[in-house]
Amino acid sequence: MKVPKEFGYNFPDLILNSEKFNIISLNETELKEFKVKLLKQDKLHKGEIEALIICKNRRYTFSSRDSCALKFAQSEGVTVISLHSILKALWYFKILPKQEVRNLINAMEKEDNLIIKNKEVIFEED
Repeated sequence: MKVPKEFGYNFPDLILNSEKFNIISLNETELKEFKVKLLKQDKLHKGEIEALIICKNRRYTFSSRDSCALKFAQSEGVTVISLHSILKALWYFKILPKQEVRNLINAMEKEDNLIIKNKEVIFEED
């Protein structure tokens, strides 16, 4: 959570101070695995490796915007969910209307300075 703060983002403080989120850490076994993977894996950030190990060992689902991280997670047997799937689920399961999902995507692209490719897939009807 240090890196976002170094870039001027305040969301780590909002998360850490919220009662809606639980902060979890690597246990002793996971820490050993983290050290091994950190030495072998040069394409992923430390935080992604840590998250992947937690997801793998605790059977959680992993999500990332990084396609390398998603592929690596799958190769490790971790269940993954893409950003597109999350955004589609928001309107499909009527959590948000389609227009609000569009607004969310626009805000993410503007505020996070990212480009979400193939946005039309998010709004395809099944």
